[in-house]
Amino acid sequence: MFTFPERLMRILRTGEHEDSIRWCDDGKSFAIFSAVLSKKVLPLYFEGTKMESFNRNLNRWGFERIYIDGFSPQASVYRHTYFQKECPKLL
Repeated sequence: MFTFPERLMRILRTGEHEDSIRWCDDGKSFAIFSAVLSKKVLPLYFEGTKMESFNRNLNRWGFERIYIDGFSPQASVYRHTYFQKECPKLL
């Protein structure tokens, strides 16, 4: 059984769903395009497929929503100190 952060890392590492979730350029944050994510990706990786449940898990695991100037307004950007693109061992 994988934890929520481990499943999230798997989604991001595959790069198969970049239209709905992808790393930001800094590799320390990621962007979610929720309309696409909830329909195409969540059912593949999580039992609960509602975006509200996914957001609750982000909050429960300590992910912080941030705002990046010039980034797409349709995206929600999150980060966590121990969740980084090139450092999966931090999980």
